[in-house]
Amino acid sequence: MPYQAIVYLRRASQKSATNLGEIGVEPLPAGSPLKQGSHIKFVHEGRTVLGRVDMIAPDDWDHTGVTPTIHVV
Repeated sequence: MPYQAIVYLRRASQKSATNLGEIGVEPLPAGSPLKQGSHIKFVHEGRTVLGRVDMIAPDDWDHTGVTPTIHVV
């Protein structure tokens, strides 16, 4: 199930994260919950990117209806 999230992406070669804004992300495997440690995929600059959720805030985003902010590595 795809989710909308505010995504900060930090590639291995970068020291700081890049704000990608609010985009659609899909946990892997499909149907998994979006939480810290999840593997996800999303589209950035026309390419599919795979990553791991390093941090998600707020922790209870799914119960409050707030768009989560996630840091992806």
